[in-house]
Amino acid sequence: MINPEEGLNLRAMSHSCISCGQRIRGQASALITRRPTQYPVAADRVWLLSRSDLAVIERLCLRKRCAGFLAAPVLPQLPPGIVCENWVWHHGTMRFVDGSVTERMLPVGAPMFFQDARSDQMKQFVRNETGLLKFCDYMDNRDGLRCVGFWSGQEEIDAVHHYACLFAQETWQTSGVWMPYWFRDARLNGAHRVAYLIKDGEVYRGAVMMDALGYHTLAWVWLTPKLRRQGIFAGVWRLLERSHPNFKVLAPLSKSMQSFLQHKDPNGSHEVVMRTGVPKQ
Repeated sequence: MINPEEGLNLRAMSHSCISCGQRIRGQASALITRRPTQYPVAADRVWLLSRSDLAVIERLCLRKRCAGFLAAPVLPQLPPGIVCENWVWHHGTMRFVDGSVTERMLPVGAPMFFQDARSDQMKQFVRNETGLLKFCDYMDNRDGLRCVGFWSGQEEIDAVHHYACLFAQETWQTSGVWMPYWFRDARLNGAHRVAYLIKDGEVYRGAVMMDALGYHTLAWVWLTPKLRRQGIFAGVWRLLERSHPNFKVLAPLSKSMQSFLQHKDPNGSHEVVMRTGVPKQ
């Protein structure tokens, strides 16, 4: 489907209706976006795609006979081992093709380091493995945050992806952001995307994602509604300020993040930026 060497900037748009197969010459009634989030374990050098906006967009024509397709969409099969997020834009609304994502109770497990076949391929990008392990252990045991990156086990990476999906469907209308950057493949996360799972006793109840390339950037955060307005994220914010000094905040902002910044950062110490960090010169 995708050659990492040749498809770094690939964004394919179909020219035919996904339902009837006829060529679409004008507007489409709906767009279905498929973003690969996981590749086969044996796929080589997938990390080359980690900073690419890679997706395939299918279109639905305006014919009446195709109008019922979205009620039970059947999408083309993918090669074995490729997992996609599939979402549809229709009548000004975004939604996941397979239905709404419901928050699940995700138990806190033991941390893993390079024990997955995908994360093991990323070991070459770690300059100081001992320092990384110490930092993760410190955050986990002292501050109650599970630090997750390409070194982590699949369950932890999947947990962050779960919260990314919840973030998408809750905030997209006010933030303008649909799916934020976080994939189910450790290699696609890349060497600079770091997440923190927020613990609540023996379960996780949310996540924060930082991009640490160049200037560090808070990309998105999602906390279960039951724990909001209790000072929990304010505590996490202080920990981020210590671990990622002078980090910036990625726009556009949800209304809740705008309100938070007005209260916690009235002087604008954390610059709001339109893209995550760029390489240092």
